[in-house]
Amino acid sequence: MPAISMFYGIIMVQAWIEIHREDLLADWELAVNGQAHFSVHPHECVGNTRRSLSAIAMKKISRG
Repeated sequence: MPAISMFYGIIMVQAWIEIHREDLLADWELAVNGQAHFSVHPHECVGNTRRSLSAIAMKKISRG
């Protein structure tokens, strides 16, 4: 069971990155240019975001 749990966790992280891609890229540009970056809060997974993560994760799992 731990392997399945770890696999699902990796898929959820990939889904979170997909959802927050624009914020992450904007922060990367700020950091590379020596400017202060904005915080991206990983634990703001409530409501629609949690459903979106699950939907993206299930699509990734079904693709193999």
